[in-house]
Amino acid sequence: MTTREVNRVRELLAGTDPTADPARARGDDESRATLARIVASPVPAGPWSPSALRGRPAVRLVVVAATVGLVVVIAAAGPAVLPGHRSGSAYAATPPLLDYHGSRQSSRDLLLTLAAAAGRQPEPAAGRYDYIQTQGWYLDTAQDTTGHVFRSQVDATRREQWSDAAGSGRIEETRRGVRTDTSRLYGPGQLGGPPPLPADADAVRAELARRSHGYGDFEWLVAVHDVWLAQVVPPQVQTAMLQALASLHDLSVKGSVTDRAGRPGVAVTTTSAHTGLRENYTMIFDPHTGALLDYEEVTLDAGNLHVRVPATIDYTVWLHSGRVSSVDERP
Repeated sequence: MTTREVNRVRELLAGTDPTADPARARGDDESRATLARIVASPVPAGPWSPSALRGRPAVRLVVVAATVGLVVVIAAAGPAVLPGHRSGSAYAATPPLLDYHGSRQSSRDLLLTLAAAAGRQPEPAAGRYDYIQTQGWYLDTAQDTTGHVFRSQVDATRREQWSDAAGSGRIEETRRGVRTDTSRLYGPGQLGGPPPLPADADAVRAELARRSHGYGDFEWLVAVHDVWLAQVVPPQVQTAMLQALASLHDLSVKGSVTDRAGRPGVAVTTTSAHTGLRENYTMIFDPHTGALLDYEEVTLDAGNLHVRVPATIDYTVWLHSGRVSSVDERP
């Protein structure tokens, strides 16, 4: 599900006002300590870990019958909202903002430089399965139709995915350290995701334009994000995607940064208020290879999200990718 669909759910629920469940409220100090432990968790030093954090979990809008009446369950992309005890409200204990160092370089010049760097990279090794390892922090909030929050927590999600051209493969995923039901083998056609892009620059631009649905430059970033979540991206395809992004007019350079995995990167960003809230959409790239390292969304307006703005509401780290011959291998 795309960020646009996530935001449609947010719009649908814009009138609700999440409140803390007193039985679960543990106070701001413990909430901050919980988040600090999660954010400070070291990235595995080796080529793989037992699981990896996912890019963006699917948004779930579920209506079920309960003794207290109709219940709406929402799991939206973004960091967890931890219940706070003050004023009966729930406040997002969001990951700290990254420290970007500004640049006067144009987004076009930066992205074309990155495209040239990507084009110099070697082709991925041969193998039946594309292996993707990611890590992220997302909002997982559940509430009933009165707006009462009965679950609000940090979903630190670790994810590994193996997928082949037929849409079969394997997922290993944990949330809050617990293996999820999505962790299993998948038959042909059971693993979704956008189809692989061609290596032709014009064809890539046309396809990204189609996937952005005319919503604005931010959806081009979302489209590139979705490609990286689903496949090992060959150098020619990454070059073409960066060239396509370079043609956009509403991107700007956010500057150099050290990402949450401790890697140096350079970032481009755009702002959109299509949901009614202003949000920054940012991508961080490896300055030497042009590879995508991170994707983040930062809201500048709180609305009913109960965050202290600016607040990171979605963050994905790509840790490793490569091709392997079986779902039991890692590159």
